[in-house]
Amino acid sequence: MNMLKGPKATEAKSLALGILQTCLTVLKDVATDVGVPGLGSAVGGLSTIIDMIQATSANTERVNSLTEYIKNLTTVVESPLSQCRADVSPAMNDRIHRLISAFILVAKDMQVMKQRSSLKRFLGSKDGAGEIIGFMERIERSIRVFMIEGMFAIEFVSNDHARLSKESSQRIEAKLNEIHGAIQRLSIQSQREGFRYTTKAQYNSLHRTACLASTRSEILDRMGGWISERVQISQSSIRRSCTEIFWLNGFAGTGKTTIAYTVADVCQRWNILGASFFLLSR
Repeated sequence: MNMLKGPKATEAKSLALGILQTCLTVLKDVATDVGVPGLGSAVGGLSTIIDMIQATSANTERVNSLTEYIKNLTTVVESPLSQCRADVSPAMNDRIHRLISAFILVAKDMQVMKQRSSLKRFLGSKDGAGEIIGFMERIERSIRVFMIEGMFAIEFVSNDHARLSKESSQRIEAKLNEIHGAIQRLSIQSQREGFRYTTKAQYNSLHRTACLASTRSEILDRMGGWISERVQISQSSIRRSCTEIFWLNGFAGTGKTTIAYTVADVCQRWNILGASFFLLSR
């Protein structure tokens, strides 16, 4: 919550906008330097939002939130993409194209708003502030979806040595401790309320392994895209239809459980797993 008021609030907001403008400029330069086609110009089109935010009642926290998303995107563009610029996969190209398209659409909608009569008065109103915040949320949402999709790609191609590294082991141990605590709390609540549950149905309750590096990449990429779409819809104020169930089917022994475990494990580590229920064949 923004506790500053009056001149101090205005000064803090101006400072935050200056940082946001700098981050947008850095992202544009980085995207241009690493040769991501169209991203630099698409980011440049977003700079219009700076003056609009300045004219609205949008607070400093909202500006800082958008700045963090821009910083995170810059890190992704500057590091992983620059390292594989000569061999970008078709899936990555699709993700970049969707991100650019989302940025361009936001920039176009902002340009349409700029054509309004009495723009300054509108931006100073509650409705105007709401629309500008809506633009900021759309930018954040498009970056979030891009990051989630990229997260799946990175997780699924990580090599086996990285999985067995000390850092990964510590992260997994910490997560298991967190899950164990959650299970205990759930157990207490269930006993109080008379619910019955089984801990053995959790995806990580038994010794299961994820897909090996560079295997099942096509189906994992499809599932990652479906999940990111669901996340995007759940965080959007716009209602639109989407497939509610992803049905993974096949003959016994073809790896369905391993694929499902891989997806559940990634979702859990990135805090987007809703629930899991695994069955045993014996």
